[in-house]
Amino acid sequence: MPKITKSVEVDAPVEKVFEMLDNPENFPVYVPNVTKVSNIRRSEKRLGDSFDVVYSMMGMEFPETFTYSEYAKPKRLAARYEGRMTGSMGITLEPKGSTTLATLDVNYEVRPGPFGKIANKLLFERMNEKTADRMLENIKMVIEATK
Repeated sequence: MPKITKSVEVDAPVEKVFEMLDNPENFPVYVPNVTKVSNIRRSEKRLGDSFDVVYSMMGMEFPETFTYSEYAKPKRLAARYEGRMTGSMGITLEPKGSTTLATLDVNYEVRPGPFGKIANKLLFERMNEKTADRMLENIKMVIEATK
């Protein structure tokens, strides 16, 4: 299962970064190719809570269900996801004075089907690397724009 780990420094306190990431409705704001979030099920503890996401890539839609697997406010959020791709995605936040180091870790596997058949492994890995970079850039941009 391929793994991606990337980091970005955000010019904002860890609590502000966590607050934005803790709301599934914000997914389309910072996660590239997400067009819809629905069926948000939330509790105070978050563990086991879930939400549905639709990714739109290469003219196709891919529904995914995210389920929180880790929740340590304000330092760590992680979820498993299932759909055309399966895996996990987590973000660890480390305070660095008045800034925050956000580290994204993603593990994924493409399930067989139309997308799995057309996806060249190397192309798909590059696309996911670029998506991770854009996701972190978007987090930084959105949070720093609301200072």
